[in-house]
Amino acid sequence: IKQFEGRGIGSKMLESFLSPGYYATGAQATPSIKEAYRVYKATGDRNVFPKMAPDGLKKGGQTYRFTPEEKIQFQKDMGQLNLKRFDSVTSSPAYKMMSDEQKAKTLNKIINDSYNTVKEKYLKSKVVKNTAK
Repeated sequence: IKQFEGRGIGSKMLESFLSPGYYATGAQATPSIKEAYRVYKATGDRNVFPKMAPDGLKKGGQTYRFTPEEKIQFQKDMGQLNLKRFDSVTSSPAYKMMSDEQKAKTLNKIINDSYNTVKEKYLKSKVVKNTAK
């Protein structure tokens, strides 16, 4: 994606969380985003980075292709959920006691859970409606 060209991993990560299609200049990394980047630097585990929105979704043999606007909204929804969950987990005493490897696994689980939550929301609202026609 063009938004990632020529920038470092920290900028790419911030963009993934905050702006799926266009980088908002002046955006500040939150403490939880900085923590995720720190965990990446400590472990080399890229799975602490948010997923990119898919081009579409499938359900029951039916495929729904996102419009560019829907893909952007999917990414925003996923990014906002990741941030909310990252903020909650990274501030917890239990998280602070984990090794960096455990933290990477925890952050990856949040990312996967957020992706699946948003995906299910879209499957219910887009795919089911689209296939009912």
